[in-house]
Amino acid sequence: MNSRLDNIKDPEEKAFLKQFINYSQKIKQTYRSYYTDFYNKQWMSELIRRYIGTLDEEYCRFFGGYENAERQLLGFFPSKDYPFEFPVGCIKIIVKTGIGKPLTHRDFLGALMGLGIKRDMIGDIIVTNFGAYIILHNNVMDYVLWNLNGIGRYQNIEVKIDEEVLQNIASQTGGKYFRATDNQKLRDIYKEIDSLEKTELEVKTYSQPREEFTLILMIAMLIFVVDVESIYTIKLTWIHK
Repeated sequence: MNSRLDNIKDPEEKAFLKQFINYSQKIKQTYRSYYTDFYNKQWMSELIRRYIGTLDEEYCRFFGGYENAERQLLGFFPSKDYPFEFPVGCIKIIVKTGIGKPLTHRDFLGALMGLGIKRDMIGDIIVTNFGAYIILHNNVMDYVLWNLNGIGRYQNIEVKIDEEVLQNIASQTGGKYFRATDNQKLRDIYKEIDSLEKTELEVKTYSQPREEFTLILMIAMLIFVVDVESIYTIKLTWIHK
């Protein structure tokens, strides 16, 4: 395999395939999930077919925030019982352009990259008559929410988390979406989480000379974005059933 990779001239293709091999090995050693950045799904599938072979869908899955997304992450999971959770979110941008040329995909992409965000942190951009829906990696969601102040020459914009899309994302990945706007609501959410059925996982222990790995038994994957000064607090929880 490595000899075949040495013959690949395209640096992006070589980097993706090396990452694929690395993550495929690490999930067995660390019993945790790993994810690529956003890439074109068709491009990834073709590289895997050409150099790796068949994709084992029990341990690897594509996801881009909605069905048939063009740009997606590839997730690597240690077992078929592991929660299939992805670090993907969606923002909704409302732009009041007035009379003028409609904004395009390039306008929204340029505004995001103008903030210093790399292309591989950005999924699909769905342009609408009011603005756009943008799929993002969770690592850059807060940064965009607080720093995106304009699209092109238009500064009168509204940027917010789109809860309906997040609910769809949660349902597609076998999870549940919660929104907490105060401490009492957050306590109620924790009670509901505790009442959900948990899945027990069988964990294997691995060891290497001079190196120890601590394996964590995952009963639930909790992902949350908290901002105490914001009018919203988002809590996403995946409980595998």
